[in-house]
Amino acid sequence: MVLTQTDEIQSAEYVLGLADDAAIARADGRMRSDPVFAGAVRRWEDDFGGLLIGPADHVAPAHVLEAVRARLFGRPADPVAPGFPWGRLIGAIVAAKVVAVGAVLGWNAWWTTTIDIATPYGPAELAWHARQGRIRLDHAGPQTLQIWVETDGGLRYLGAEGGWIRAGLSAGDTLVLGEGRPASPEGPTSRVVLGTAH
Repeated sequence: MVLTQTDEIQSAEYVLGLADDAAIARADGRMRSDPVFAGAVRRWEDDFGGLLIGPADHVAPAHVLEAVRARLFGRPADPVAPGFPWGRLIGAIVAAKVVAVGAVLGWNAWWTTTIDIATPYGPAELAWHARQGRIRLDHAGPQTLQIWVETDGGLRYLGAEGGWIRAGLSAGDTLVLGEGRPASPEGPTSRVVLGTAH
C-alpha cells in the first residue's frame, strides 16, 4: 500500500500529539492493520525522538535550581517577627513633611510676581509676594539700590536690595528705586507700580 499526503499528515499529527481522540483511535487501529502506515509513524518517531522526550528527563536537580535562583535574585530574607512598623511610621512622617513643603512652595510661587526693571544703574529684578506684602530686589550692578514707597506724606524708606523686605505693600503702591540714604534718594531713580494680586 502506498502512503498518500493525507496519510503522512495523519501519522505526523499522531506522533506530535496534535490529533484529537477520534483521530488517535483511528490511527491506533490503522497501525495494527497497515504496516506501511505503522512504518510512517515509526519514521516520524525517529525524526522527532529528541524533541519528544518528556520534560522530566531534562529537569535540573533541585540544588542546582536553588543555586541559580540565589545567584540571580539573592537569598530570601528571614521572616521578621511582627512588631511596631517603625519604617512605615517614619515613611509617613517624611511623606507628610514633603507634602507640607510642596504646599508652602506652591503657595509662595502662586502669590509671587517677578518684575524685570530697567534702572539707570542696570537691569534689576523685583519679586513681590502679593499675599504677604513683601518684596525682594536683586540688582547685578556695583551700586546698592535702595527702595522707598510713595505715601501721602512723601517717601518712606523700606530697605536695600538683596533680601526680603516685609512692608505691608499692596497693589497700586508705587516704589522708588535708586541710590541714596534712608532719608532720600540721590541721583536718578526708577518708579515701579505694583500690579494687582491674584
